[in-house]
Formats: sequence, C-alpha cells, structure tokens
Amino acid sequence: MTSLHFTSDEDGYNVWVGVRYDMDDLGLKFGLEYNYGSQYWIGMTPGHDDLYSAKLATRGDVYEAYLIWDLPTGEAISKFAKTFMRFGYQHYDYDYTGGSDWNIKPYDIDKAEGETFGMFVPTIEDADQVYMTFEVYF
Repeated sequence: MTSLHFTSDEDGYNVWVGVRYDMDDLGLKFGLEYNYGSQYWIGMTPGHDDLYSAKLATRGDVYEAYLIWDLPTGEAISKFAKTFMRFGYQHYDYDYTGGSDWNIKPYDIDKAEGETFGMFVPTIEDADQVYMTFEVYF
C-alpha cells in the first residue's frame, strides 16, 4: 500500500484556450476550445452539466467544437436579455484518474497502480459528448 504525502512536485495547473468566429448577419457563432489539466489539477467545479465530469476539472485533454444560434426574439426587455441555442461536441482524453473527486490521489491511467483505483470508481480513458442547450437570460 502506498502512503500519501505531498511535495512541491504536486502542483497542478490548467490551460484553457479558445477561438470564436461570429457571423452577426446570421446570428451564428462558431467556436473551438481546448482544455488541459495536469495530474494534480483540482477544478473548482463541483456543480456542472457535463455528462461524466466537468470539462474544467479534467486531468488530461478536452477538445470542444460548438455552434451558438442567437434566436430572433424581437425587442429585448433589458440590455442583458439573450435567448440562444447551443449545439456542441466534446471529446475527453483522460490522463489521470480522480478528476471529479478532490479526495482521491490521481493515478496515471496507463500504469498498473491505476487498476487498483478502478475497484472503487470506474476509470474512463476517454469519452465523447454531444449536447444541445436552450438558454435564456433576462
């Protein structure tokens, strides 16, 4: 059994970059995003709407493509009013276990010790998600 101890080598970090192209005349926005979380990254996203775990809490890579359609709803009732639909695809490629649980030491999925972790919580190496949302701000 491995004892738990923490060193300065266990610092975590996250990289999140994206680009979006707006087609105002059509009310469409197309975006691409990439997210990387290191082995000891802990995302502060306990509440999320992603299928398995939060994109920003992933220890590994996440690729996302999305299309936003601003619905033609007429005159806005406030300067913050928006109504849109969002269609997207996400691909998760996990490098380490435990991204959605702050209490579990992250194990490398490719190493044998990660298999012992899998007895308690299923270990997923990759996942795909297609989603559609309808959002209203007022």
